[in-house]
Amino acid sequence: MWQRTSKCNDFNGSVCADFVYDRSVFGRTFTEEANLVCHNAVKRTWLSTLYQVGGFVVLVTGTMSDKVGRRKMIQILTILLFLVPLLTEILLQTITMSVNAKFALLLVNQLFSSIDAYPMVFLLLMELTSSSHTSLAGNLALIGFTFGEALVTVFAYLARDWLLLKWIISGYFALVLPYLYFVPESPYWLFSTKKYNQLEHCLNKIAAKNGRTHDQWHPYYMQLIHDPEIAMRQAKHAARTAREKFLRHVPQLIICGLIGFVTMLLYIKISYGLSAMNDEVSPYWNNIIGAAVEGIGYISAISAWICLSNNDVDTTITNLNDNNNNNNINKPTIDLL
Repeated sequence: MWQRTSKCNDFNGSVCADFVYDRSVFGRTFTEEANLVCHNAVKRTWLSTLYQVGGFVVLVTGTMSDKVGRRKMIQILTILLFLVPLLTEILLQTITMSVNAKFALLLVNQLFSSIDAYPMVFLLLMELTSSSHTSLAGNLALIGFTFGEALVTVFAYLARDWLLLKWIISGYFALVLPYLYFVPESPYWLFSTKKYNQLEHCLNKIAAKNGRTHDQWHPYYMQLIHDPEIAMRQAKHAARTAREKFLRHVPQLIICGLIGFVTMLLYIKISYGLSAMNDEVSPYWNNIIGAAVEGIGYISAISAWICLSNNDVDTTITNLNDNNNNNNINKPTIDLL
């Protein structure tokens, strides 16, 4: 009769203490360094869970950006995202420590690596883009996200070492930091907070960048900030409760949620299907194909959301692309694009 064995036990039933890892696919992983197998395998889920938990910080940072501004919030989150993981990588690289200490630092690294400014950047992009270009801008931003997933996959393939991969990502991320100085503020936020001097300066820069003269936009700007009807509509919108705002967008949220749900099912189905074909399909290709499917879902969701949403001028500055519309305006608008 054959003795029952597993990868965690010897033939005599004793627990294995030393393992031989296959580096042909992933190279040197933290699973190998910390022996996160058998009874320690659950710790690997902690790393992925902490990475997902970090994304919930947007529930706080979104509200904070309404108070301090999109630009400042993006700068704070981006610098935090860079400095904390970098510090943990320096400690992991230079200090001799126990496996448990490394695991704790890696948990911190994973948590802060997911606290990013992407939601704020996407919101700012939508508030900077004219109504006729929001679909294109939104799709490009989301495709950029999935492109980043594919790029990290390429980095992992080249690095073949978990800590080296962290260093490559931090180095790549450092290239973005100088751009933080040039990030513009949202005209919508400046208008809603009545920072009219900054708003005028911001709009003037946008107009100059897009080849518009001062006379093409400034009269409408003056009408926008001095029209009592607009001020009344703005105050009315600000007085709406969170419940009223939520109920107003329920149809769009339901449709986008269904599209996202179906996309996630497809993503999981394809990922698990490809994982079951490990001998035929490289796990790196699994990630790239999964990112492509995710990108298709994003395009569908954002396009549906933009088509169904009401581009209401009650509380924002609508950017018109058609100059002919400037001569027949019922609600003050500014044509900058």
